[in-house]
Order: sequence, then structure tokens, then C-alpha cells
Amino acid sequence: MILIPGCSRTAGRTDGAAIAFSELRKESQDIYNRIHSIAEDSAFVDQVRRSYPSLSLIREHRLE
Repeated sequence: MILIPGCSRTAGRTDGAAIAFSELRKESQDIYNRIHSIAEDSAFVDQVRRSYPSLSLIREHRLE
């Protein structure tokens, strides 16, 4: 049996609500980190754009 920190056990079962909340917390942190990373990247690109106004910006083309 795998025990997850923060999850309680009752009568041999793992608390499903605690597992669900744990997963939601992970997803929420992941979304925050992604948005924070995008904001930092945007600020960096803006700084480079202002430092080199004569150069054109070309967006990265990703094949996903």
C-alpha cells in the first residue's frame, strides 16, 4: 500500500478527497508556474526589443 502524506486512512482505505485535493494543488501550482514563466519571458523579450530597436522580432515557430 502506498501512503500519501496528508491523506488519512479509515478502515483500510485512503481518503479519496485528500488525494483529489492534492492533485488539484499540484495542478494549480503548475498553472501558476507556467503563467509566471510566460510573464518573465515576455518581460525579457520586451527588454531586448527596447535595447535593440533597429532589429526585427521574429517569433519562434514550434512544431507541436
